[in-house]
Amino acid sequence: MGFRNYAKFLSSALAVATLIVSSALAEGPAPTAPVAPPSAKGATIGCVLPLSGDTADAANQALKGIQMAFSAKSRFVDSAGIKLILKDSGGSAESTALAMKELSAEGSVVGVVGMFTPDELVPSVKNGGGLAVIAPYAGGAQEAVKNHVPGLYQIGLANASQAELTAEVAVKNLGLKYFAILQPDNAYGGEFAALFAGAVKKQGGVVTSIEKFEVAQTDFRAQMTALGGMDDHHLRQTILAHAKDHPNETIEELNADLEKKYGKGKSYPQISKTSGMPLTKNNFSFEMRVGYDALFLPAGYEQAGLILPALVFYNITNVQVLGTDGMLSSEFVTIGGKYVRNAVFTGEFHPNLSGVAAKAFVENFKSAFGDAPDAVSARYYDATMMLINLVEEYGAVDRATLSAALESLKTYKGVAGLVTREADGSLKKTPSLFTVEGGKISEFHPPPPEPPQEVATPEKPEPNHQNGANGR
Repeated sequence: MGFRNYAKFLSSALAVATLIVSSALAEGPAPTAPVAPPSAKGATIGCVLPLSGDTADAANQALKGIQMAFSAKSRFVDSAGIKLILKDSGGSAESTALAMKELSAEGSVVGVVGMFTPDELVPSVKNGGGLAVIAPYAGGAQEAVKNHVPGLYQIGLANASQAELTAEVAVKNLGLKYFAILQPDNAYGGEFAALFAGAVKKQGGVVTSIEKFEVAQTDFRAQMTALGGMDDHHLRQTILAHAKDHPNETIEELNADLEKKYGKGKSYPQISKTSGMPLTKNNFSFEMRVGYDALFLPAGYEQAGLILPALVFYNITNVQVLGTDGMLSSEFVTIGGKYVRNAVFTGEFHPNLSGVAAKAFVENFKSAFGDAPDAVSARYYDATMMLINLVEEYGAVDRATLSAALESLKTYKGVAGLVTREADGSLKKTPSLFTVEGGKISEFHPPPPEPPQEVATPEKPEPNHQNGANGR
């Protein structure tokens, strides 16, 4: 069966399941049923998604990813009798709790893949009655449970991993040393700023300044000025006023004076070139030298798309912009236009990934649904593939066997990144790096790190045997 036909078939079957669940939810909570013995025909994977809630769009993308996993493993799924039970949580804690209790009562269900709010995570495990709960999440969006909870397997990009990778590549591969941070004034921005500052220090770099902006802000004049920026008008007037007071100085002498006068704040204006002296309004070009090599911007694509043009407007141009997975969206390019070119940011999946498995997933997804997958689809595809593969590898037709298989998992390579087990037992994804080239998001391949410079050891002088040990 082809990908498109299989996806249509599975979509219809899941739609029926959704209607059944929605009807049950409308009638109110059902009495707890005794747990039936596991089906001899094979394991069942449960799925809890808010298909009729406020996050229905994301839930439907997750469902497409789950469908693609069943399609990719259709030969094993069909031969082993692997089934999928879909529950629509409706986006409410009560419906989610009921869905988990119903799945727990189905003895053939060995594990659950679901989309939960932070408040629903731990209760879902408790209501699951021993079911392993796989909860993929976006890096900055839902890092809710810091410590490993038995039975709960959150899979996503840890904020710390993103900050550490960005700092390491910036210092070691790009040769950057001084960093400014511009963060949104919220918990997300504060956490990332602290993590990145710590990671930079660990790599031997220096954070020179940290500025904040309001989440709903659209005018960034104050922040740009604080970061050492100056618009064209004021930059030109500053240079002309200084040149007028020093009519006999050369360009080199004027630049040295400008650095001496304004450089105490580590940002100062400079004359780039001129067609002749004395300076006039239109016969010279200029730039702003700022006291840092890179700007770390842990912001979403909307805010970042507005801030990057502001950097250019205020002549903060000779810096490398670094970001987080919040920038990994085509809307970032749409909003920021040409100004987002060469920004480097973390993420887990984009349709332009070059890996063989990722390319195959994208092509099959397009064939089945007519459009490219997003990170949500890839996230849930990987989670479901991981479960099906564990069922296949370990013969996990019961909950205990699947839980043991998950606990023994060390690494898992999916289309959205490598999953590894952390020291606390949690599962984390290794972030990838992305950039914008030619108006499109693409993978960023940093240059190799500079080899450490060897410090020459001075040769030990030969003793002067002719004149004795003391040279006399």
